[in-house]
Amino acid sequence: MNILARMLHIILPIHCIGCGRRGIAFCDGCIAHAPLANTSEADWIHAHFSYKDAMVRKALRALKYKYRMPIGLVLAGWLYGDVLEFVSEARELYPDRQFMIMGIPSSRESQKERGFNQSEVIAKEIVRLFEDSAVVFVPNVLEKIKSTERQARIEKRSDRLKNLVGAYRVRKPDIISGAHVIVIDDITTTGATFKEARRALKAAGAKTVTAFAVAH
Repeated sequence: MNILARMLHIILPIHCIGCGRRGIAFCDGCIAHAPLANTSEADWIHAHFSYKDAMVRKALRALKYKYRMPIGLVLAGWLYGDVLEFVSEARELYPDRQFMIMGIPSSRESQKERGFNQSEVIAKEIVRLFEDSAVVFVPNVLEKIKSTERQARIEKRSDRLKNLVGAYRVRKPDIISGAHVIVIDDITTTGATFKEARRALKAAGAKTVTAFAVAH
């Protein structure tokens, strides 16, 4: 990871990725102009913003590649509303249902380079915002065991699906067995990452798997 870049973001004041306003990483005024995502082909995959929007792309790239983690916290606040709605509706039918929330794991190389996993930053913040036992954050349960080409560099949908086959496994099947799982990621395009993660989780005994992304 670029240690100098990380130190500069700690030392320098936070400013909005859009308008430059100090004190917040992505202000409400800029986010308000971001269009919402279209409905996913799969009814268990949800996204909040459209990745076609230039400001959304800029914010997510700054989070992922420029180590601006405060952006992740702001975006988590917006995605939290979607997760809250889903959990609330489920608990109206099943009041005692608890959900396990996890981020899509990074490869060891990416984790080492960045020093953090942007999806886990978002997932952890969502759980913090809940402030009750309806959801729990479960890190280090799903892991990436196969180095893959970055999905953003692969154009064909079929190649993206092939790229991730066998990429994930569940380290602790006893925790997942019978669980209701919510998986969080920053971006979904074809849904290939979520589908492969879901396959691994279901194989380990997860009862349900629902996915949420910041953008699609």
